[in-house]
Amino acid sequence: MQKYALIILSCFLLISCENTDEKNHKKEMEMQKSIFSIHDRLMSKMDKVVSLEDSLKNPHLLANPNYKGHLSDTLPVFKNMRKAYLLLDSGDQAMEKWMNSFKVDYKGKNHEETIQYLNDQLAQVKQIDSLVNSSIQKAESLISNKK
Repeated sequence: MQKYALIILSCFLLISCENTDEKNHKKEMEMQKSIFSIHDRLMSKMDKVVSLEDSLKNPHLLANPNYKGHLSDTLPVFKNMRKAYLLLDSGDQAMEKWMNSFKVDYKGKNHEETIQYLNDQLAQVKQIDSLVNSSIQKAESLISNKK
């Protein structure tokens, strides 16, 4: 009778371990999906970032006859354009650096280490998303004031 109880207990332990492994894997995949969702949204904005960078590099914006400012204030405008350009570029560079360092292979890591890694990556990609969004907003605002 003890042998049967031991066999049944072993089966329950194996089943519960498999369920835990499945739940852990599912959580890891959900986190990875969240990271890739933000990544994909960011990638869809990269053409806009490059276009805005090109616009901010072109001095013809300052020569626009419909420019609302005066000639005497072009230096501060130029400085603001440069700051906006650098902000766009830092978002672009941060995205490239993150993509080059992100690893989807978690071999050799236990569940807790994998979750910690994914949490760190999620925080990083959210920070990059915020940087890119604010840089786009600032650049668009600056460019729209020139028109």
